[in-house]
Amino acid sequence: MAAARAALLALPALLAAAALAHAKLPLPPYLKPCSIKLSSKEMTKCAVKHANEALPHVTKGDRKYRIPSMDPLLVDSLQVDDGHGPLGLNMLITQAKVYGIPKTVINNVEFDFKEKQVRYDAFLPSVNIQSKYNISGQILVLPIIGHGDANLTLENVHVTYEYEFALEKMEDKEVYFIPKKHTDFRFNTTRLYIHLDNLFNGDRLLGENTNKFMDENWEELLVSVGPIFSTAISEIIHNILTNVFKLVPATDAFLDAGEWKKL
Repeated sequence: MAAARAALLALPALLAAAALAHAKLPLPPYLKPCSIKLSSKEMTKCAVKHANEALPHVTKGDRKYRIPSMDPLLVDSLQVDDGHGPLGLNMLITQAKVYGIPKTVINNVEFDFKEKQVRYDAFLPSVNIQSKYNISGQILVLPIIGHGDANLTLENVHVTYEYEFALEKMEDKEVYFIPKKHTDFRFNTTRLYIHLDNLFNGDRLLGENTNKFMDENWEELLVSVGPIFSTAISEIIHNILTNVFKLVPATDAFLDAGEWKKL
C-alpha cells in the first residue's frame, strides 16, 4: 500500500485559503472556548459539548473564517494514483458532493497541551458521495476501466482524527494554535455501497457483474482503498482547522491561556 498516492488536485477556494495573508479575527460566536487549566476529563467534557453545539453552524459554512459549506461538501477533484503499486489502480474523482456531514456527532475530544497533540472521535450515521469518475487498472483481482457517474454510501461511520500542533507567534505579535501536517485519520464502517455507471464503455453485463462483485466484497475493497481516501480526507480536515486557527489568536481560542503570550 506504500506506493499508493492520493492527491487533492483542486479544493474549493475557501479550503485553499490557508496560504492567504494573515488577518486577526475574534473567535466566532458559535465556537465557545474551554480553559486550558481544566483537568483532562473536564476538558474533554467541555470540548465535546461545545463542539456539538457549534457543528450546526460550522457545517453551514462561514466565509469570514474560510469555512466551506458542508451540506454538501464540494471537492473539485481527487486523484488516486497507484499504477505501479499493489493495487495497480488509477482513479480520478471530480465534481464530488459529500452528503451527511451535518449529522456528525462528536463523541470525544482530547487535548494534550504538554505533548501538543489533539484527538477527535466522531460518528456519522451515513455518508453519501456522488461524483464523476474515470478509472483504469484493477480493483482486488478484477481489471476495471470506465468513466461516468459514481455513487458511494458508507453507513455507521466511526472516525478518529489525530494531529500535532504548535504555538507560533505571528507578525502581529499574537500567538496562534497551528495544526501541523503530521496527522492520522482512521475510520471504519458497517457497510460500504458503491456503484459505478458506464463501466467497460457501457458493457451492461460486465458493468453489472463488476458492481455486484464490489458490493459482495466491500470489506476487502475498503481495506484496499480506504487508506488512500483517508489521506485525502485528512488533508481536507487539516485545511479547515488551519484556516480557522490561523485567524483566531490562541488566547481567544482557549481560556486562561495568557501564559502563551510569553512565547
